[in-house]
Amino acid sequence: MNMPCRALLAAIAVVAPAMSRSQPMTTLEGVVRDSAGGVGRVSVSAFDSLRNVRRAVLTSEKGYYRMLGLAPGRYLVAARIIGHSPVSQPVDLTAGQRGVADFVLYRAASVLPTVNVPGQTSNDPVERMSVTTSVSMQQIRELPQATRNVMELAAVAPGIRSFHSAEGRSIPGAGALRDERGLNLYVDGVEMKNFNSTNVMGSPQTGSPLPSDALEELRVFLNPYDAEYARGAAYVLSAVSRRGTNENHGSAFAFFQNKDLISVTDFQRQIPNFAKPDFKRRQVGFNLRGPVVRDKVFYAASYELSDTDTYIAVVPGKPAGDPSFWDEYAGVFKAPNQNHIGLLRLTYAADSANTLEAIWSTRYMTGESMFGGTQSRESAISQEYAVNTVNLRHRWLPAPRIANELSLQFVSWSHEHNPLVVGPELRYPTLRIGRADGDSKIYEKQFRALERVTYSIGTGPGSHLLKAGIELSRVFLQQFVPNVGAGLFRFNSETAEPFEGSISVGLLHPDSYRDADTRQAGWVASGYVNDEWQMLPRLVVNAGFRYDAEISTLNNDFVVPWLDDPELAARPELDGLLNRGHRKDDLNNISPRFAFSWDLTGNRRAFVRGGFGIMFDRLPGFVPMQERRAARWRLYSFPNPGTTDPDELRRRVVAGAGTAVPPAIVLLPQKIEAPENRQWSLGFGAHLSRSMIVNFDYIDQDVRHLFASVNLNWLDVSRKPAKRVLSSNYGNIVAWGDFARAEYRALLTSISYAPRASVNLKISHTLASAKADWDVDNSQVPASAAKDFYVMQRTSGDERHRFVLSGTTALPFALRLSTITTIASPRPYRATDGRDINRNNFFEDDFIDGKRYRVPDNTRKNWYRVVDLRLTKTLGLGRGMSLSLIVEVFNLFNTENYSGYFAIQRSVTGELRPDFGTPSGTFATRQFQLGSRLEF
Repeated sequence: MNMPCRALLAAIAVVAPAMSRSQPMTTLEGVVRDSAGGVGRVSVSAFDSLRNVRRAVLTSEKGYYRMLGLAPGRYLVAARIIGHSPVSQPVDLTAGQRGVADFVLYRAASVLPTVNVPGQTSNDPVERMSVTTSVSMQQIRELPQATRNVMELAAVAPGIRSFHSAEGRSIPGAGALRDERGLNLYVDGVEMKNFNSTNVMGSPQTGSPLPSDALEELRVFLNPYDAEYARGAAYVLSAVSRRGTNENHGSAFAFFQNKDLISVTDFQRQIPNFAKPDFKRRQVGFNLRGPVVRDKVFYAASYELSDTDTYIAVVPGKPAGDPSFWDEYAGVFKAPNQNHIGLLRLTYAADSANTLEAIWSTRYMTGESMFGGTQSRESAISQEYAVNTVNLRHRWLPAPRIANELSLQFVSWSHEHNPLVVGPELRYPTLRIGRADGDSKIYEKQFRALERVTYSIGTGPGSHLLKAGIELSRVFLQQFVPNVGAGLFRFNSETAEPFEGSISVGLLHPDSYRDADTRQAGWVASGYVNDEWQMLPRLVVNAGFRYDAEISTLNNDFVVPWLDDPELAARPELDGLLNRGHRKDDLNNISPRFAFSWDLTGNRRAFVRGGFGIMFDRLPGFVPMQERRAARWRLYSFPNPGTTDPDELRRRVVAGAGTAVPPAIVLLPQKIEAPENRQWSLGFGAHLSRSMIVNFDYIDQDVRHLFASVNLNWLDVSRKPAKRVLSSNYGNIVAWGDFARAEYRALLTSISYAPRASVNLKISHTLASAKADWDVDNSQVPASAAKDFYVMQRTSGDERHRFVLSGTTALPFALRLSTITTIASPRPYRATDGRDINRNNFFEDDFIDGKRYRVPDNTRKNWYRVVDLRLTKTLGLGRGMSLSLIVEVFNLFNTENYSGYFAIQRSVTGELRPDFGTPSGTFATRQFQLGSRLEF
């Protein structure tokens, strides 16, 4: 790879509230036949008794019908015409589903009683085109959940990686990217993706973004081919909340754990100063639904609290000369976390053609985290997150063939980190004490207007289901990130003096942190068209494209203060990297989508499917914000500072040492491309019997334009004296680019078995390969080493095999058992030699045998193995009330699953480290949880 930069551009900043269309229009269609063929002018009605909603259409001359704009729920669908016996069947529709209900009529001289035809439903459909998995409301309520984080429900989908973290911080991952990268979450059509790091707002690894009892359905997309979806290069989650009805319903729950319900393992017992922590967790919540005005206005309200005193183990590395050197820092430390989440949905059914809704979701979380492993308790930070969304939408059906939706949305997110221990960071090869990046305040506000239309042309073969939508968004960002304001000192060994000391000082306000504040605003415009065309009776083709434009979100109006430096202007390595205030907007994000579904047998029992599409993601906003912040909040690095006092470094800078110790700067190219995933798939699904379904999907993802950085002005320590390679007037010159790539290939297999309503089981297997140029944050790689560092290799997400068994079954004595059982092969971990072999003052590119990653031995002890169970006993209390007593156990066999490995092979002087390749942490141990739920 040709590094010095040109292709350098990077991670883009900001924006784009994807097309909030993660909840497409729900339709119902089918054909009505008799012994002579299709029957025209048949009245087909769909009735939802809980909301007193009835829709009706007439079939075409050949017997086909289609209804647009149905709300998710259970309908009684009936077909009636004089001279035939009426027929009906129940149909469950999920959000965005293209539901099918066919009818066979029998001629009759007089009207006979209705014949009920049982519907066949499945959470694992075979006629789909996208690579998707649905998690039903029953699964949401019944599957075992330790933290009740709705994100963890994605674990049942093939292609998703999920782990039980010991400290409660985890998020499912997919593809070749880091777990929090490239994912997106929609809630009733509101996009929850942030503009700072491209994670979901509020960092959902710290707690659930939504109350799980509020959800009707959760859908997991790996390769979505409908043009309505965007901003999910790894995967997309679409959550649909429950609506109120004419019946009053509610529930309340409570779950409890304490120290006596938590197990420990041999790994923990071997940690110096280990003592079983005083762990506790309580989870409580309620859910209420019903009418405000019968048949007209409905409400649904949910609230949940998760209050946890979890614990995190600090396990320092073992220096070669003295393995017990850091024992005083080892041990288990409390990490409290409190997460409040709520959702309120109001629905006004004005008439059969107009529905207005107001949906508000909120989350407020406080906690302590960001320490553990080789990061000491002194590295911990306190967290405070607040997320609020408001969605006002109007659904209008002006004619049977047209459905329209207008949505006005507001999304805000605040993120505040504060160090628990104020002071410098001391970074040793085997332990990190303190945190230089522990203080940050991030605020985002997004205002969106969305309009979309669905139009049906014809029914049956030759028909089209056309969809189009537009979005306009205004985005406001503010970041206060005084990184390294308290100082950072790096050490080659545990006993030597620091070889580098760094301090950040404000240019305009050197005595405060005011210069660390940056702000940015921009616009996002999006549009799409999509056509589902039933080309033939057994072939449906989907074709569409979407366009996303990001305007004024990349510091376009910002002029870097070092623009006129003649020394920098003369360097060819910096060509196109100095912002002159006219950076190009990202205006070329055109996403084609194509997919097909072919009914092999003609009776909807076996399908071949496939598709191709480009999924654009979002560049992390912290990158262009770094460019702006570095102009005033300047980082100075001192070789061999001779002190660990940050105030001394600050005095040197303020006293005029800026000439001798120049500042670091951040550069971005004049054109930055958004990450894009060129994905395709080919699949097969079939009903092997009435109770068993099998699905296979091969998916291929080629991700381009991932953000990454290089240091163009590294300190060359091979010279005597050491010297900066470009300019001695500057420190590190960090240039970001969009040159990194990733590849993911996977074969997804699932078998669903549901012989009766009381049994629903699914087993899935993922066989995968994940490679990338890079999958870590902010490595300032010297440009001279970039061609060896950014090489397509296995990543930390390269998990070859994963088996997941999930489902529920009824047992005797009115008991119900549910499980999520997972077995997964070992994943690679990043490893380095420990010595600066290439003498570039950078230790993260000195790989062992040229490979960034090592893989643990493929032995049983290194496989991830977890059995989670829930046992429920339900007692009827009369008058529609019931009480459920619940016992859950997570990691039933208390398997010691390793979460990481010590990855530095030698000391800086070449001595072998005794801990290299040994486990550095474990995932969660066995936990029991007791709970109850009252339904009324």
